[in-house]
Amino acid sequence: MKPQSPIAILALACLVCLAIGCTRPVSIKNTVSKTTANPTIEIACITKMQTGEHWGAVKSGARLAASEARVTVEFYAPMSEADFQKQYQLFQEAIQKKVDAILIAASDEAMLAPLVAQAKAQGIVVVSIDSGFSNAEVDFHISSDNFKLGEDAALAVLKLHDSPIQATIIGSLSESLNMQERIAGIVSVLDNDPKSSISMDFSSAEESIAKEIINRLLGPDTRINVIFALEENSAHGVADTLVSKKSKGAPVFIAFGSSKQQISLLEKDIIDLLVVENSFNMGYLGIMKAVELIKGGKTNTVSLKTDYALITKETLRTPENQRLAFPVY
Repeated sequence: MKPQSPIAILALACLVCLAIGCTRPVSIKNTVSKTTANPTIEIACITKMQTGEHWGAVKSGARLAASEARVTVEFYAPMSEADFQKQYQLFQEAIQKKVDAILIAASDEAMLAPLVAQAKAQGIVVVSIDSGFSNAEVDFHISSDNFKLGEDAALAVLKLHDSPIQATIIGSLSESLNMQERIAGIVSVLDNDPKSSISMDFSSAEESIAKEIINRLLGPDTRINVIFALEENSAHGVADTLVSKKSKGAPVFIAFGSSKQQISLLEKDIIDLLVVENSFNMGYLGIMKAVELIKGGKTNTVSLKTDYALITKETLRTPENQRLAFPVY
């Protein structure tokens, strides 16, 4: 038999690959996952961390939008929300790759602000989601109204507990603008009562750190009667501590998030109130807005606020609250 030429061998190999479905895109460095439909538009979605049901919902929304718009989306994130340097590096790599747009949920908005300007100078659309920027001009911003979330949560506390309020707030990162805004909303309400007091701590979105904070604060002589946990992982850590202590007269517990564990704790009366965001819509609308801007679309506004709800055990099963607490992707 006459030996086959190298070109013939290569052609045969290509046919075999097509036959067995060798079409899965190759992941790039630091990519968590990738959605591909049409390679003409490439978008990088950089979240604060890889794990957590909030970020899972954000990515589910982005995937659906990518499928509908027929664009390519790659997901990037550091392992820890407190790994500011890693998120900075991922943003840099997305710029160097010359993607068409970057969706960014900034952990340290001050650190990332120069990269926003750098990306825009190179013609890359920048859309911030979840947490925005105070000193950088993105093309569009999509998030909850975080000040209003904090304000409404504090007003709800005044209905659940008599004055004076001795509250502690546990956020993820002091550098995140959404945490700053939520705290400002809470303080704007509780500061009106001179007998109330507020303390603040940050867990870096780590359950173990939140548990350490609450164990330290809830000693035998504690006066704390209200706890605000401003994101999912902090809430899990606080809940574990409250369950283990099983003390009578436990503090009123306000948790931000809608993880399966949090919903279970709401039903068991460990959490008194859940502040639930539409995380799915942040990802979905972020991709859709980025595609619109890439294609030259004009917008009369520079931001969009997604919906949210304050949910108690009694209101968990209403149709509107079920839509937020139990989303179907």
